[in-house]
Amino acid sequence: MIPLFNPIFCNSNKIILFLWMMMIVPLTGYCDLTRAFIGLELFPSFLASDRDIKNKVGSNHQLNVMLLYQYRESDAQNLANRLKKINTIRNIPIGVFIIHYDKLTSWQNDKLAGLFITEENIPLQSIIQYGIKHQIIVFSPFQGDVEQGATGGIFVMEKYCTLRQYQNP
Repeated sequence: MIPLFNPIFCNSNKIILFLWMMMIVPLTGYCDLTRAFIGLELFPSFLASDRDIKNKVGSNHQLNVMLLYQYRESDAQNLANRLKKINTIRNIPIGVFIIHYDKLTSWQNDKLAGLFITEENIPLQSIIQYGIKHQIIVFSPFQGDVEQGATGGIFVMEKYCTLRQYQNP
């Protein structure tokens, strides 16, 4: 019988664990993007529920929404392309813009109706302060962002059911 903690097995277990981690790490970005696409489906409803939405129409006669990214501009572009297909919110045309989150405070082009966070772990405090100052919706589909002050988001929960045996008397 070979002992379980044999150094040969420990090393191979570490290699297997390392390879498993290398396979899982790229999937974390995929999960972020999935949450972003799900959140993007809800975002127009959040904008439509804004009672003051008609006052947020920009000089271009559109509801301007901003998608904020940190590292993955191409993902933000994919999300923007999908959002552009909506065309209107409450019969008002939408304009979709993409910007690095650091550049938000320097945005001077036009009024914004909403901000959408496209990546997890973007520092939110300055974004939330911007949203409060300009009274616009800050939507983040990522876990914990609503607790930090985002106006809206999504909550995903797994429910585990225990199986019980029931028997009639």
